[in-house]
Amino acid sequence: FLVGTACVMRSWKGIDDLLMAAHLLRHISHLKWVIIGGGHAERHQKKAQELNLDAIVTFAGHLDPPYSAIRALDLFALLSTAHEGVSQAILQAAYLERPLLATSTGGLCEVCLHEKTGLIVPPLSPEHVAKAVLRMKHHPALRAQFGKEAHRLVLEKFTWDHTLDRMEQIGVYRKGSHG
Repeated sequence: FLVGTACVMRSWKGIDDLLMAAHLLRHISHLKWVIIGGGHAERHQKKAQELNLDAIVTFAGHLDPPYSAIRALDLFALLSTAHEGVSQAILQAAYLERPLLATSTGGLCEVCLHEKTGLIVPPLSPEHVAKAVLRMKHHPALRAQFGKEAHRLVLEKFTWDHTLDRMEQIGVYRKGSHG
């Protein structure tokens, strides 16, 4: 079972929480973790070594494009602690029919709908992350259902056509008046 994330590693991306959840579940067989992305990877790699996670956590570095790596995940996690907009990575994971695990911050909740496209956990809560990972590991049918629903949500609400329609509805964009 492969849990992973894809992000530019910044202090608010929740990588420490992912590593702590991996540490809590380190004795669970057939459970691996992958962290895709650049940024402040060295700090997180050091923490993974301190927690003796080398055998179960892989740092893949920056991948361009990351799609095949994201597609290989059984569960996509984004555990941001900051209120940021909708993440491109979570949209990519949803489009690729990955079940989602996200924190209840910012735009993540627009894509990770609790018990519909994935599971929502509080920020800074490795214990909740660990419980959610175990639940997803043991329920493949639920993972498949969440993945399909996540894909449908992206097609329904996050395409360019949908964005332009919304902008037109609020008067930001008018056909024929752009440019």
